[in-house]
Amino acid sequence: MSNPIICCIGYNRPNSMKRLLNSVGNAVYDDDDITLVISIDESDMSDEVERVAQEFNWKYGNKIIKRYPKRLGLKKHCLLCGDLSIKYGSVIFLEDDVVVAPGYYRYTKEAVEYYKNDEHVLGISLYTQKWVSDMERDFIPASKGYDTFFLQRDVSHGQCWIGEKWKRFKKWYLLHENSIPKYDKRVPPCVYKWKSSTSWSKYISFFMVEEELYYICPYNSFATNLSEVGVHASRATDICQVPLSEGIINNFRFGTFDDSVKYDAIFERKDKFLSSIADVPFEDICIDINGMKYDWSGYKYILTSQNLPYEKIISFGVNMEPIENNVIYNVPGKTINLLRVPDDYKPPKDASEIKRTMPNHEIMGHIFNKFSASIIVQNLSARIKRKIFCR
Repeated sequence: MSNPIICCIGYNRPNSMKRLLNSVGNAVYDDDDITLVISIDESDMSDEVERVAQEFNWKYGNKIIKRYPKRLGLKKHCLLCGDLSIKYGSVIFLEDDVVVAPGYYRYTKEAVEYYKNDEHVLGISLYTQKWVSDMERDFIPASKGYDTFFLQRDVSHGQCWIGEKWKRFKKWYLLHENSIPKYDKRVPPCVYKWKSSTSWSKYISFFMVEEELYYICPYNSFATNLSEVGVHASRATDICQVPLSEGIINNFRFGTFDDSVKYDAIFERKDKFLSSIADVPFEDICIDINGMKYDWSGYKYILTSQNLPYEKIISFGVNMEPIENNVIYNVPGKTINLLRVPDDYKPPKDASEIKRTMPNHEIMGHIFNKFSASIIVQNLSARIKRKIFCR
């Protein structure tokens, strides 16, 4: 397979594109035949974005600037960039609010070479998830000594798509473009709310669970996201910021599918981390330690942090990380409970029937957030302004 090409995608943020290209240009490369594509969607700032692209000096191969004459929209633009993987074999896809680490290319190239024929892998993530907003807690993955793990969740903050895998997705996408699946219990609740008109991630999320595919994710991130104002963000935030890997690694330790840690789309362990829990066979238990699942049909028990009125078998605390270690090491507490699923349990019929009780750790977070000093000051300030300016 030839070297992965790099595609930097922009729309109306010339300063962001300049920052991204500078990080790409300052990275370490072992070859001088790497194609860089700078893809620009049309906007009132496209001239400025193109000027940044023209002025950028790419020393490691061919530079191609592609500017679309009419506005495509984010979803269509991203999908067209993904198609480059079919032409070139693989494409590293970077939106303009991303910054890459010095060793990002070497990691990606080696990962593509190792996993290109793995039937479980859709692509390579450059980004390491640290905070998951839909479950309002940190995500700390378990490790088996490798540099990567498997995650069944779309990663849009820097990734590499492999051509043969992308072909499978595009075939699926063309069948579901106007009829995206309405319900799949393996899909996170938040995904149902994403707009099909702008979110390509929504389609990939459903595709991954249907086809049992994963991203390869690094434990140390090779990309970070500045979450600037854009199509999917009305204000800037640091919620997606993660530390970047600063060193240059010469030999990565990649694990096979069977040997690696695996997480599903709701950040629950999919690999068997215990043979049983309180003498209940592992296969009979729906793992919902983060409290984000909403359908446990097909299981006799549920291991969850949700407050469900079911028969309790055993309870655990939440003093250890990764969170599943509290179960592995039998940490005492009352937050995580192994419950027996009632015989008359009825699962949701579709997304509109999804119901989920708030986990204990979320309840405390909402309480502290509601009554924290900063929130009280903000509310008081807003009231004073309303009194002065809104008479």
